[in-house]
Amino acid sequence: MALLNKGTERLLSRDKRFAKLYAQMLVKGEINWELLGKVYRPDDKNPEWKAKRTVRRQVIQELTNQELNNIYLNKGIDANKVIDEELLLLDSAKANDDRRIWLDVVRNWRDSLSLKGQTASVTQSIELKGDLSHLLPVKQELKQLNDASSTPESNKE
Repeated sequence: MALLNKGTERLLSRDKRFAKLYAQMLVKGEINWELLGKVYRPDDKNPEWKAKRTVRRQVIQELTNQELNNIYLNKGIDANKVIDEELLLLDSAKANDDRRIWLDVVRNWRDSLSLKGQTASVTQSIELKGDLSHLLPVKQELKQLNDASSTPESNKE
């Protein structure tokens, strides 16, 4: 592994501090953008904007996810525990015939498994044979309706 220079170490340390504080704020449900910005760059003139921009960086997102995992693990929460709790909730929802909760659990699983938005589409082509002249009057009538609806009412008189 290559040695980091002092500037890179300082930047990584600043990123880690920012990510740790951001993760703690996410867990509490209250984000103080001003404080986050001042932690990241104390001399910045617009710390709130800087914090919101910094959160978008890939390295910050990865560090924040690591910190969140550490926080949850320290509290005894892991993927298995979450799944066990959701299974209990699902069993309770089924026993009480509560479809809203059941649907919420299924949606959570779908989202976590990245199944959201995946749909199957089926297309079918139909081959028409024979005399289709009986459809011509219908086509002409549709054309007349379209022409009538596209002309302004003032021009009809």
